[in-house]
Amino acid sequence: MPLLFASSANVHRLLRELDPETGEEHLGRLRDVAQWLDQAMESGRQMIGGVFPPDFQTQSWHQFSKARLIELNVPKAEVITWSVDETASLIESETAFAAMRITVEACRNAICHGQATQVDVQAAAKNGKFTVSIQDNGIGFDPEQIPEGHFGLKAMKQRATHAGGELLIESKPGSGTRIVFAIS
Repeated sequence: MPLLFASSANVHRLLRELDPETGEEHLGRLRDVAQWLDQAMESGRQMIGGVFPPDFQTQSWHQFSKARLIELNVPKAEVITWSVDETASLIESETAFAAMRITVEACRNAICHGQATQVDVQAAAKNGKFTVSIQDNGIGFDPEQIPEGHFGLKAMKQRATHAGGELLIESKPGSGTRIVFAIS
């Protein structure tokens, strides 16, 4: 991040100090570089913000999930309905962090890739077991045929395992997707 910041600052300084006689083509390319650096810095800030767990003393994991979806500018986030039992808000921090990250990724995937027009998030903690289910009405996919370079499902599985839980993925082309994170 420090190198991006220094690079961006130098490019913006060059733009301010350049002779107006500099060709518009060169100025245009330099403005493009400045814009790309600014975008890279914002992406870096978002990634860093997504890596560190939030303070679940101030908000529940599902409240942070909603806020994160807004931060990520997920289009049509209003199609998500939330049904979260009060008991599901009273879970330990590591489980809450995993639930938040899995929920955000599943909702984002449903809307951005699955073309879902409805996403239902349900969560409860009963009899020592916490479960969050994310179900959508999108186009679905074959979980056995994930293209190279797509890391969302892999990251969700690893996050669930790391928290001591499991992740179930139910989907097939044309029938939507259901993702369940469960931990005892």
